[in-house]
Amino acid sequence: MHCICLLLTQSGHDRYAASTFDFEKPIGIGSKVVFDRNGLGRVAVLSGIAYLVLSTFSASEELVSQNSDVTPGQLAFNNACRTCHSIREGDNRLGPHMRGIIGRKAGSLPNYSYSSAMRGANFVWNEENLERFIANPDETVPGNNMKPYGGLASAESRVKVIAFLKTLTRAPTR
Repeated sequence: MHCICLLLTQSGHDRYAASTFDFEKPIGIGSKVVFDRNGLGRVAVLSGIAYLVLSTFSASEELVSQNSDVTPGQLAFNNACRTCHSIREGDNRLGPHMRGIIGRKAGSLPNYSYSSAMRGANFVWNEENLERFIANPDETVPGNNMKPYGGLASAESRVKVIAFLKTLTRAPTR
């Protein structure tokens, strides 16, 4: 049995190289690689490791470049919210961007496709509403699309996130 392993570019879409391995038995727990025919296996492994290291460095560099002193609030935001939300105006991802959220009507950001529940939410984001929503989104706006996020349990972390969001009230000057 043999396996062809593809080495993909950073985008993950284009084939860059392939390496063929032979296995003593079907792939599974305990399989042993016996032969790397063209030697690209080592390149694939080293390239994968380099990609992980560089992408981690790149993400950290991006955060540091935004603000050389990462605040506890920004760190809490990065850990709890950044997977789906950006702090850059207009950079809507799985969730809408958070720039200027304080004082914004819930579900009103242009160019973002909110759930009907969020569009119908009749409140403005302030500290109290954010506290309730971050703690338990389903209770605050039933039918929202923030699945699988179930809320941030730590009151201390919520306070930090909200303090950070309050600093994002206007677009950064360039």
